[in-house]
Amino acid sequence: MSEFARLVAHWSQHRSRRFSMATVVRTSGSTYRRAGARMLIDDSGETFGLVSGGCLEAEVSKHAAETLRSGRPELLAFDTRAQLGCRGTVEILVEAFAEKSAEQLFSTARGCFQQRRTLIGATLFGDDEPSDISFGSYPISTDGIHALAATELPGTDHPRRSGGARSGPNPDPPLRTAWRELRGFVPSIASAVAIVRLWRWS
Repeated sequence: MSEFARLVAHWSQHRSRRFSMATVVRTSGSTYRRAGARMLIDDSGETFGLVSGGCLEAEVSKHAAETLRSGRPELLAFDTRAQLGCRGTVEILVEAFAEKSAEQLFSTARGCFQQRRTLIGATLFGDDEPSDISFGSYPISTDGIHALAATELPGTDHPRRSGGARSGPNPDPPLRTAWRELRGFVPSIASAVAIVRLWRWS
């Protein structure tokens, strides 16, 4: 079972709780976890998964509690060279899941895993203020079939900080297709306002 599949299973078993999700969206230098690592934090402070070797989880959990209260995503930056001796930098997006958005992502993913289908998702983040989408994680397509219509994209919330160069699509052909679809859905992506990470889960 993949790491993301384990997160989905954990969410499925605790659906009465409210969750934030922390996603490593960008790294440089030497880091314990790479982009794509995720951790769930529930409204009691319990965590599931890791975004580091154990040195960042407590701090990320504090921000997750605030994110649950405010409903606003937050982009955290850690320079482990100065603080922790890991010789790298890590950026982590912390997003609170409203009931509908959690259902959108996790229910879609769970259905894909059960049916042995591939899910392509996107995590959007940035420091500008697009008017057409909230920053966070979304399902984009399942085996080439749209999982999210443009009209279903939530309104805008903006992380409190960001930085660095914008990220383009992965060269893998299915991800290139999802990238084109996503650019068609969201004008701010086409104009490079939002930073995008595409993921493939199967």
